[in-house]
Amino acid sequence: MKAILVDDSPQARKLLRLMLKELAPTVEVIAELEDATEGLRKVKLIQPDVVFLDIEMPGKSGLQMAEELVESGCTSAIVFTTAYNAYAINAFRLSAVDYLLKPIQEEQLLESIAKVKERLKFQD
Repeated sequence: MKAILVDDSPQARKLLRLMLKELAPTVEVIAELEDATEGLRKVKLIQPDVVFLDIEMPGKSGLQMAEELVESGCTSAIVFTTAYNAYAINAFRLSAVDYLLKPIQEEQLLESIAKVKERLKFQD
């Protein structure tokens, strides 16, 4: 499973990358980006299986990025990773597979990966 991480915090990206490597070795992080504009370009280009997407970022938000991905027909699964629970309803309206609150808990990350795998099964 190919993944892209989009988060303006280098520390958050590093932590998530390490968690994925340890807990879900079948998930390959193929790119890490620090803003939604560049993330949008890269996701459209690569079409990963899953995008782990922060919401609060300078410039374009993760919600705006997700909306543009949905409108473009992108089929990548979106898992929001954020410190704010106030955006959950909007995230799920954009067909997010999951919504993880930071700090991300191991069990919740594993559940998210399982949800993404289930969704990918239905897309085949």
